[in-house]
Amino acid sequence: MSEDVVVVKRNELYPKKPTVKEDECPDIPIRELPGENVECVGRSLSDDVIAITNYRLCLFRKSRIVINVPVRLIESVTQCDSQELLFNCKHAASFRVAFANTEKAQKWLVQVNGKTAAPTSHKELFAYSHWAWAKDLESLSQGHLQLVANNHVANGRHVIKTRSRLESENQFYSITNEYQRLGFSGSSAWKMTDINSDYRLCKSYPKLHIVPQTVSSKDLEETAKFRSSGRFPSIVWRHQGNGVVLARCSQPLLGWFSWRSNQDEEMLKAISDACLRDQKHILSMRQVRGETCSDSEANRAPRLLIVDARSYSAAVANRTKGGGCECKEYYANSDIKFMNLPNIHAVRKSFQSVCNLCTLSADASSWLSSVESSQWLQYVSQTMQAAGQVVKALHRDCRPVLVHCSDGWDRTPQLTSLAEIMLDPFYRTVPGFIVLVEREWLSFGHKFGSRCGHKVGDADSTQRCPVFLQWLDCIHQLLLQFPTAFGFNEAFLMKLAVHTYSCLYGTFLYNCAQEREQQKETTLPVWSLLSNDNVRFANLLYKESNQVLVPDCHIRRLQLWTSLYCISHYMNPGTLETDQLEVIPGVSGPRSLDPMSLPTSPITASPARLTRSKSETSLSGDVSSSPRPSAPLWDEQLPIESSSAPNSPQKGLPPFGLPSVYGNYVPPDTSEGPPTYSITVGTRYNPENDRRRGSGSPQERDSPTVEQTVLDSDGLGPVVDPLQQRLCEIAMQFRSDVERHVAENKELKRQVAELKQRLIRDGTSDQFDVLDDLRDTDEIFNIETVEGPSSFDDSHWEKVQEKDAQAVLWVPDHASTHCFGCNSQFWLAKRRHHCRSCGRLFCYSCSNFYCPVPDEQLYEPVRVCFLCYDKLDGHGYNERHQQRSIKAAA
Repeated sequence: MSEDVVVVKRNELYPKKPTVKEDECPDIPIRELPGENVECVGRSLSDDVIAITNYRLCLFRKSRIVINVPVRLIESVTQCDSQELLFNCKHAASFRVAFANTEKAQKWLVQVNGKTAAPTSHKELFAYSHWAWAKDLESLSQGHLQLVANNHVANGRHVIKTRSRLESENQFYSITNEYQRLGFSGSSAWKMTDINSDYRLCKSYPKLHIVPQTVSSKDLEETAKFRSSGRFPSIVWRHQGNGVVLARCSQPLLGWFSWRSNQDEEMLKAISDACLRDQKHILSMRQVRGETCSDSEANRAPRLLIVDARSYSAAVANRTKGGGCECKEYYANSDIKFMNLPNIHAVRKSFQSVCNLCTLSADASSWLSSVESSQWLQYVSQTMQAAGQVVKALHRDCRPVLVHCSDGWDRTPQLTSLAEIMLDPFYRTVPGFIVLVEREWLSFGHKFGSRCGHKVGDADSTQRCPVFLQWLDCIHQLLLQFPTAFGFNEAFLMKLAVHTYSCLYGTFLYNCAQEREQQKETTLPVWSLLSNDNVRFANLLYKESNQVLVPDCHIRRLQLWTSLYCISHYMNPGTLETDQLEVIPGVSGPRSLDPMSLPTSPITASPARLTRSKSETSLSGDVSSSPRPSAPLWDEQLPIESSSAPNSPQKGLPPFGLPSVYGNYVPPDTSEGPPTYSITVGTRYNPENDRRRGSGSPQERDSPTVEQTVLDSDGLGPVVDPLQQRLCEIAMQFRSDVERHVAENKELKRQVAELKQRLIRDGTSDQFDVLDDLRDTDEIFNIETVEGPSSFDDSHWEKVQEKDAQAVLWVPDHASTHCFGCNSQFWLAKRRHHCRSCGRLFCYSCSNFYCPVPDEQLYEPVRVCFLCYDKLDGHGYNERHQQRSIKAAA
């Protein structure tokens, strides 16, 4: 009996739910992402429109998005009083929304709590429906979608660009490439094994591992049995200068009876021996290149340093659960050091204090004491200090390091990845940072599903902890202390922190690589948004260097990440007033209530300062007179209004003399005054549309109209880094000045050509020498065309004679007793005089000459000798003075 085959589209697996609206609620001006649908729409006490979708929670005030938060980013919702709800986010931000009555507040409390609860099925995670609908849109367009940061809104429509290889971009990390880059392939001391290809040895480990060459598969199996959760020692990084390695694992299973494993002890010894062989190989290669090496350096046996992230008391207490720590007596040629880092429960409690701290007002007198009592900065400092100990052992002491905590998936990746980013400049670039997170956090099984609350059916809140967010905070501290060492900026870290919890991307949904493979359905990776294609995340101050970062880990040098945590100072939509808006230093205008927003007022590209527009002083004020935006800073991400689209300037080249990281340049519009660069968040209200709809129903008249919405492809507002934005403005202003000077130069050359023709007609061509003295601006700046910036070269430098470049040295008074010209002796009546040109000593009669000395930048007549005067003035005084001197001597 044949069975009928039914073809089901992907989006039919994730059907959209009907929208539930309260009475007299307008259609919200929101552009839905693929797979997103509005489920409920209502009004707050201040008559704002609030809506919730299967992805985010939005609040609109006069057609502006003032709140735009993914629902999975919301940690909890509590009812402060009968009509007000307090929303606490997982990245410490919070905001309040007041409703007209208790019934509406209760309704929205149930609605949001249902969205933020632990998922019972993977279909409740928006990442899957987003991918399914996006793939169907791809089939309809007969192309491949590029749902990355290049998505933008143009002419009032959501535009999705295409790219021919989306599936292949999901693989951003390859252990084979890292194996070759770190130099393992060139050494016979190491090998790559696929012993865990079927996840039989360890379910939370990746398939491929780097281990010493002398370790057999049988030894690895026995070692895995002696380590917690089977997480045996695996090599993750190699110092290419001295050959030592960094390894990670979990705690040994000693228990109360102090069990030991010969295979585990031999495994750790094999790591030290392999480093010794690798060092000998490196020294032999140096000798081949002719470098000198000491015998002691070639025969030194490195001692393995075991870094236990726990305290000694915590390690001993784990023996009651079958765990413990290495006994120094059992492990030869090794030392152990305890870092005293807090466990996930202490970190969760500390971060909860930070969340409570961020609900305080901006001028709270207990702010500093609350920061201290939270101990968040203390924990960040301890983590950075522990990573510094790893860096010191690897780089300065040339010792291999093995890092572990209890299970090896929380504090261990914090230390290993932080140490690697301090040591290896590759990980401080965007591609290297992606590789680092993919290997240390994703491949080696950090429990993102349990720690972030994404795991299906896991409602245990005691397992939630912002471990990854704490590590991002450590990277933020490094970025503050070393602003030129990173290829990405703070906006990159903030986007990554938000999408760790947003569930828009499938990167952080599961606990290990095995769970990701078991899930057959595909999702988009977060790196498609944060990759090098998005120039807004590039650090314009970045300078490539092999410097090893040694940060100052004292608490006085650390800063609370207020740009991410403390958004609640201006997130109070229920009672938002003009004087409550916080103005960001260096950026004009207030920030939107969207934590990922740009400033709402135009920014004038002036090197002196940034001005604030008077028409947009408040989010609750009249926005009908807001100025028309000009060309955006990043034309690939930000839109241009439909009214100006036909006349929009063509894309040009990067700013003159600056790297191409700025992307495609759009010349500013100077037709109505000085150039301004407007960046608008949310939507803009247009009164003309209301007048056109004046004859419609009240509901239609109340419906907001959208002219423009500036959003990233994630549906959230772009993150702005004020420093990077100002650098880009300076670069664009510099480009504008260069183009203006080039235009002036062309006009000057045209006038010179006309003047030459006039002189030829008048018969006064002998004055051409005056015109030839006019410098050609093109030759000075080496600018061939307006569009094509070029650099300076040595051909534009005037050759200077060697003697002209030397400074004139005056002969000291005591060094000469006779005049250099007439050889008469100096005495009280015959004083010494210095020549300003040659610096020698002469009497009055031999130096009674005055003329300018241009070589010494003396353009007024000064005293010189008769020899220099003859060279400078050229009137033959030298010969006459010699004849007079000969006669006087005779």
